Amino acid sequence: MKPVLVCAADIAHLPETRAILEGAFDLRVVRPATTEALARAHPEADAYYAALDKRGISVLGLKDERELLDRITATAELAWALTLACVRLLPAAFDAARAGYWARDALRGHQLAYKTFGVVGCGRLGTMVADYARAFRMTVLGCDVRDLRLADVELVDFDSLLRRADVVSIHIHLTEENRSLFNHTSP
Repeated sequence: MKPVLVCAADIAHLPETRAILEGAFDLRVVRPATTEALARAHPEADAYYAALDKRGISVLGLKDERELLDRITATAELAWALTLACVRLLPAAFDAARAGYWARDALRGHQLAYKTFGVVGCGRLGTMVADYARAFRMTVLGCDVRDLRLADVELVDFDSLLRRADVVSIHIHLTEENRSLFNHTSP
């Protein structure tokens, strides 16, 4: 089931835009976009799409503000927190310690140093996560649809990354083309 997108913009003259939106969403165009019509459509909506330029409202994006975005590291840090929680069995160890049981041997987890870390999607966040992996003394593999050159990251194809990596971190936008990427089977 696709997420519901309420669209208040007039996209009748934009067939390519409509096709993209319909590919990713259960598109519900609300025209005319009156306050009442939008209020009725809003409770079911997962996303909202509107044309603000007609009302003189500027839409600002940070996509091209690389210097600023490189200073925002929270998502990459949280990706590492989740990685550590999984690899080192932290939730179970915390629960055991809280219950008064020191489960050092039972909940040892795995050491990351000298293992291989795979990054699917080597954009801004994937590159940050790869940097953190090197701090853990890990070999870093990267897989990206773009032809990138990253320092200290061996770029490999998707199947090679999955075969060789001990840990995989995913940093790509969900699209129809990659929706079943991890259900993929090699020939």
